[in-house]
Amino acid sequence: MNGRTPAPPTNWTFILGTAGGALLLGILFLQFFFFPWQKNKRDLSRAMDDFDAQDREFKSFLRDRKKLESYRLLGMPRNLEGGSSSYTEYLQTLFKESGFSTRPDIKPSGHEERPKQNTSGTVKPGHLVLYFQVDAQGDWLSITKMLEKFRRTPFLHRIRNLTIGKTQSPTKLSISMNIEAMAVHKNEQRPDNLWGFDPKIFARDTMLALFGQPSGWAMLMRGQALLIPEMPPRQYADLAWVNPFVGGKPKSPYEPVIVKKKEDKSKPPPKRLEFHLALANPSHQRAILVAGGTDKYTVVKLAGPADAITAFVGGVGCAVPRLEAFTVFDGIDKIEGNVLRVDLREVYVEVDGEVYAIGFEKTFADCLKTPLSKDELRKIGLVVNR
Repeated sequence: MNGRTPAPPTNWTFILGTAGGALLLGILFLQFFFFPWQKNKRDLSRAMDDFDAQDREFKSFLRDRKKLESYRLLGMPRNLEGGSSSYTEYLQTLFKESGFSTRPDIKPSGHEERPKQNTSGTVKPGHLVLYFQVDAQGDWLSITKMLEKFRRTPFLHRIRNLTIGKTQSPTKLSISMNIEAMAVHKNEQRPDNLWGFDPKIFARDTMLALFGQPSGWAMLMRGQALLIPEMPPRQYADLAWVNPFVGGKPKSPYEPVIVKKKEDKSKPPPKRLEFHLALANPSHQRAILVAGGTDKYTVVKLAGPADAITAFVGGVGCAVPRLEAFTVFDGIDKIEGNVLRVDLREVYVEVDGEVYAIGFEKTFADCLKTPLSKDELRKIGLVVNR
């Protein structure tokens, strides 16, 4: 006996049973919980995607339906013969108001029914498109005005093709364009006239006008008055001063006309003298401005602060330098000021409450364009009571 206790035998049955039970529980967890949960999660995500797609389609349908209601008012009336005749009159008035000197040639070139296919695949009668061929002659400004007015007219129409060419006249151009005007499907409730006036409201409006009552309701109550077409920021009228058929850059039509006064040629216009700093003497506080040519000079003498005088401020006497005034007349303007200090390279003067530095590099007029700031005055040691 060596005193050691023998090790207990390994219980393999317990170990294998525990491992088998854990494996069985894992399989049951995956089979009845985790896999179904993953599947339900994927189904829910797919259902949410389908709901979002259907919601977008429904909102798009509502927007299209709203647009369709407005398009039914903007489109041509269902009476194609009357609508075509009224639209031709509108084009004639449009070209006349735009400045065309000659009457345009407008020819209705028939209409076309565009089929409309629904979701079931069946084809139903759709919109009607009326075609117009327009030929005219006018200048570039009239063409741009016509295009701008055409775009701002609340009709469901567009210019399909536009051709602009030269004519024998140097100022006129020839245009040829194809216009499409649409009558929207199921617009029976739209009034038969071109501008969408309700005949009943129009009759009542006429009666109100006859009896001196407020009128104009027919213009306000028509559907087209409430539909303002969307306009981009650019305008066709901007093309009026960029004519591709004429070289150069013409004057903008938006610039105001400035009438120039007739100049009296008998008297020559006054010539402005350019004064330059010619001399600066800091020791004697003297400087000289000179203007003119070799034959004649104009000299202006500048004198710095003279002897100090005694001034009483708040009952106390103090020494204040006496400033010397100067006057410069350049032939047009008269400038008056005081000399504050004369340095070797610059002369500091005060004009209308501002301090300026006159140097040798610039003229007197150029130096007066930029006054000195408070920081610059503090650096050079000048204190001015403003």
